[in-house]
Amino acid sequence: MDIRITRTKKMLEDALLDLMKNKPVEKITPTELCRKATVNRNTFYTHYSSVTELYNEIENRLINSVDESLNESGTTVEAITVICKMLKSNKMISDSLFAEQAFFHRFRIRQKSSVPYC
Repeated sequence: MDIRITRTKKMLEDALLDLMKNKPVEKITPTELCRKATVNRNTFYTHYSSVTELYNEIENRLINSVDESLNESGTTVEAITVICKMLKSNKMISDSLFAEQAFFHRFRIRQKSSVPYC
């Protein structure tokens, strides 16, 4: 992927996570997000159709990362250790996403169906 696209998406992601500290994702407008990220609205819409789409991309990336870690773990203790380390290393993302009740609910439902030992 082009480094400019990667940088733009990272700026938008960081801005969204920062804004989510003070308000739920559904209350964040594209204009507010773009202003915080110092990105033009047209640029935002080149990559995403809505703030929710950006949020879902971040959420899916975290859930997939947790799933991969769980699949590589042999025991429950090992799985918990791996997850805790991952969440700690992605503190900004995990704090913001776990503050959203919808994410927590979605994560729990998905985990129940994919992890036999938890």
